[in-house]
Amino acid sequence: MKRRSRLIRNLIWVMAIVPVFWASTVSGATLNVPSADYPNIQAAIDAALPGDTVSVAPGIYSGPGNVNLLIRGRAINIESQGGDRESCVIDCQGSGRAFTFDGIETNGSVLRGFTIKGGKVTDNGGAILCDNGASPNISACIITGNQAKYGGGIACLNNASPNIRDCDIEGNISSTGGGGLYALMSSPKVTECSISRNQGGYFGAGVYATKNSYPSFSSSLIALNSATYYGGGIWSSNSSSPKIINCTVADNTLSDPANGKGGGIYSSSGSVQINNSIFWRNVAVSGPEACLVSGAVVNVKSSNVKGGKTAVSVTSSTLDWDDATNKDVDPLFAGDDDYHLSPDSPCVDAGIDAGDLPEADFEGDPRVINDLPDMGADETRTEVIVNVDIDIWPGSRHNRICLHCKGIVPVAVLSSETFDARMINPQSVLFANAAPVRSVLFDVNRDHELDMLLLFRTKHLVLDETSTEATLTGETVDGVTFQGTDSVIVFTPRSKANSWGKFKQVFKKHAHHHCSK
Repeated sequence: MKRRSRLIRNLIWVMAIVPVFWASTVSGATLNVPSADYPNIQAAIDAALPGDTVSVAPGIYSGPGNVNLLIRGRAINIESQGGDRESCVIDCQGSGRAFTFDGIETNGSVLRGFTIKGGKVTDNGGAILCDNGASPNISACIITGNQAKYGGGIACLNNASPNIRDCDIEGNISSTGGGGLYALMSSPKVTECSISRNQGGYFGAGVYATKNSYPSFSSSLIALNSATYYGGGIWSSNSSSPKIINCTVADNTLSDPANGKGGGIYSSSGSVQINNSIFWRNVAVSGPEACLVSGAVVNVKSSNVKGGKTAVSVTSSTLDWDDATNKDVDPLFAGDDDYHLSPDSPCVDAGIDAGDLPEADFEGDPRVINDLPDMGADETRTEVIVNVDIDIWPGSRHNRICLHCKGIVPVAVLSSETFDARMINPQSVLFANAAPVRSVLFDVNRDHELDMLLLFRTKHLVLDETSTEATLTGETVDGVTFQGTDSVIVFTPRSKANSWGKFKQVFKKHAHHHCSK
């Protein structure tokens, strides 16, 4: 009896692991569209197993099987071949939406690298609908020219929580609200996205969040959206609580000349957190940058707001404004609708690290380049250039260069108390626009400090007979930019071959030190 019960237990165990083993061995396949087996996208989705990839070739996809696509809970990747979102287009042609994630899709469901346009529905989600708790990963997509009642671009309903990253949600239309994104009892996470030039009907042209929604926005641009009454950039109502970190909310407008409220954000009966963000040039009759009503609580810290607190309308609500860290100064955008920061912008290095910093800016560049994060969606490098001493033709009084001669020009970058030439990355160096052909560490000036000696082919130098000096630039291995300049005499006949002769032995003796050939 014991033996039989043990046998039964073992049989049950084997039966339990077989499906797991089978799934692990058959998952991970690639289903190519179009192909003989999968002539359209839906056919491949229906055949895919967990972990499989539906790989869609460049082209324009429309009509049955390529529109109104149902994922049906599959944890699969749906992506364009090569990740070229501009070449892989789903054109709904006004006949429904592109994708519906309904219910049991988790973050194992991935949508990546498409342009989705021409979606048109009478309810929610012109391009993409996430419903009933769906939480797919949506990345690297262009969502443009779609229409719906709510959520012209994307709609999230009933506890949906998709991760939306590196997407351009632009030029979509909603007849009522949420031209770009609509959240109803949902918590989408939006990172490194552009939500711009959407038309939002009455409310929330860029974003419409309502009924206990908790969306988060980081390193994203919400700009140039337009609605009629409330929330040109963002509408938040019915106890919804958006989190806005390192975003730029700018140039959003409300068209009603008498009742427009909250050009940047309109918040009603919820809490809003705004950190390290820029609210600029938004337009409304009341509260051009923000309007708070019906018990809203809005916390603004380390942000640049045009007009400061005077641009925020507060009615029966609470504005928690940090005077010590907030600004009201021109952010010096790169252009009228170019929201990169100029290097001299007062928003550069003006943010704080409150423990919730995004990893990258809206273009995927590292979020903290200098000592502190920038305000807004963009992170700008303020480059500090270290001046160094260089010596062209070391040991010679006259730095003569014969442009018509074959040969090389030696240039030394000298170490000093403030600069260690050993840290130079030779592959980054340019001298008169020419890259070195060889480099070696050597004590050129006999001060017991190693210098970097580099060789450049004369024929590669960008100089002419009028040149009186030449500049060398480069970076150290830890990213510090340096430059140095020395005088030159450009001539035609012979160069200082005898002066260079001693350095030939240096390169032979220290050949193992050279960094490039």
